[in-house]
Amino acid sequence: MALRLFNDMGTSAISTNHIAVALEMSPGNLYYHFHNKEEIIRAILKRMIERRKEVYALPADRPPALADLQRMVQGNFSLLWDYRFFYRELNALMQKDAVLKERYQAIRWQGLAHLRPSFTASLRPVCSACLLIRQASQTLPGSAG
Repeated sequence: MALRLFNDMGTSAISTNHIAVALEMSPGNLYYHFHNKEEIIRAILKRMIERRKEVYALPADRPPALADLQRMVQGNFSLLWDYRFFYRELNALMQKDAVLKERYQAIRWQGLAHLRPSFTASLRPVCSACLLIRQASQTLPGSAG
C-alpha cells in the first residue's frame, strides 16, 4: 500500500498516518512494525532488490544469450515503473537517509560487477559479427560508406 501511495503522490506528500489509514490500521500498530517513514522506504528497497535479483538472474546452465538480455531489459522497465517513486526521488531520498544511500549504492555496484563479465564475454561474438557485417557493407560497390 505504501508503494502505491508513494508512486501516486510522492514520499513528501505521504505520512505514516496516511499509510496507516490506507492499511486500515492504527498509527501505533504501524509504528510497531516501522518506526518511521524511512524504515518503510528501506523495506520497499529490500523488496525492490529481491525483484531486481530475479530480473537480472543469469542462466546457470548456459552462457547468457540475446534473449536473456531482452528479458532483463523488459524486466528492468517493469521494475522502474513499479518502483517509480524511488527512481523519481532517488537523490532526495538518499540525502535524507544515509542508511538507504549506503544500501542502494552497494547494491548498484554489486549488480554491475555481476553482469559485466558475463555479458561482455557472451555478446563479444555478436558485436564482432555486427562489426564485420558493417565493414563488409561499406566495401560493397555503391555503398554510402
